[in-house]
Amino acid sequence: MRVEPAVSRAKFDAEIRHLDEQVAPLRRWGCWVQRARYPEVDVVFVPRTPLRISFSVPVSGGLIGQAKHAVAHAREAELSVLAARAFGVRVLMDDYDQRAPSVTFRDPWTWELLSFDEMLRAILVDEKGNTRPVLVEAHPVTKQPFLCLRGTREYHEHPQHSGDDWVLLRGGFGLFSLLSTVWRTCVENARPHLLLNPPAQVQVQWEPVASRRMR
Repeated sequence: MRVEPAVSRAKFDAEIRHLDEQVAPLRRWGCWVQRARYPEVDVVFVPRTPLRISFSVPVSGGLIGQAKHAVAHAREAELSVLAARAFGVRVLMDDYDQRAPSVTFRDPWTWELLSFDEMLRAILVDEKGNTRPVLVEAHPVTKQPFLCLRGTREYHEHPQHSGDDWVLLRGGFGLFSLLSTVWRTCVENARPHLLLNPPAQVQVQWEPVASRRMR
């Protein structure tokens, strides 16, 4: 224990009050707070962006000496009734704010931990439009999938990030900012794109909004 429990709880309560004032943006994100009981906050994210499907079909013809059948991209479609699955996030705020909040991904029905294979993906888009995945399969300490981003305990207490101290960041980073980061990387910038290529290849890509706008 690094912080007097009463102090940590008072800071937790202040973060929850601030979150209660942000209902409008939370609803726009498809984000609902299910439980807030010190030191935990359970939140459900419900993505609603349609699933994009790309079809490729075989076509006959071609020049002599080429393959008799080639594969040509046919079309794209979006299915509004299908989207990425809902997921739960549990934020642990013990020792707040001497320690960064811990983020774990959960099944929103049972609140059991999700395995890496059960989870969506998380993508960070920088100011130049470059993308990189930020969901890592296993933390060296917890052995669980984690969001490798500043502002999470899993990032700041990772051995490779010992030079990026949470104390230097905490003044401008709170619970609402953390949920905004989860929404941006796990929902807004990780939308499913299903690619169907004959004869039996199926691929799922997770892509940011910007890449779709450029199509």
